[in-house]
Amino acid sequence: MVDVDRTAPVRGSARVEIDAPPRVVWELLSDVEGWPEWNPDVRSARLEGPLAAGTRFRWKAGPGTITSELVEVRAEQSMAWRGASLGVRAVHVWRLEPAGTGTALSTEESMSG
Repeated sequence: MVDVDRTAPVRGSARVEIDAPPRVVWELLSDVEGWPEWNPDVRSARLEGPLAAGTRFRWKAGPGTITSELVEVRAEQSMAWRGASLGVRAVHVWRLEPAGTGTALSTEESMSG
């Protein structure tokens, strides 16, 4: 399992319960090119291959384009990527867990550089 950099000077995390099954949450989360539809910080995103570990994607957020690589893809369970932009290295991890009739979604990110 991929984890964020616990020694990084910047780390953040959040958890939310969503009233939808993991399959539905996964469909939105794993549609990288659809991220701008639900995340106002993402202006565009382009996956450069299949949704699989090792595939790169480029996306725009903030002042520039970020080149990232998927490092973990486990359908309806987790997705993680790492990337760099403007000298900052980031690791981002999403984890999905069934919670009653819905999904508990947790997200963590670390930044260093």
